[in-house]
Amino acid sequence: MIKKLSAYVGEYKKYVFIVPFIVLIDVMCELSMPLLMSKIVDTGIPTKDIGYISNIGLIMVALALIAIAGGIANMWLTSTGSMGLAPIFATPCSTSCKVFPSRISTSSAQRHW
Repeated sequence: MIKKLSAYVGEYKKYVFIVPFIVLIDVMCELSMPLLMSKIVDTGIPTKDIGYISNIGLIMVALALIAIAGGIANMWLTSTGSMGLAPIFATPCSTSCKVFPSRISTSSAQRHW
């Protein structure tokens, strides 16, 4: 199926390959937050080490900003790619679906409404 779809992708290949990596970075940033929070709770608070807590907090802020940037980039790339790919995918689908409306008579369709 991937080979069949790759024939239609064309100039939007870069979007298809970049988006999964951006999503991976975004997810890694989001999933590291609970680990860092547990380090603050387990190590920083019992020892009352303000420097350790603030360093981990700054790392969490940086990871949150990276995740936000990744989410924005993901939304932009997917919307740009889908707007470009929609007409490409719609052409083969519309040629194969043109037979469908001729099978339904308007009188039988109106009875169901």
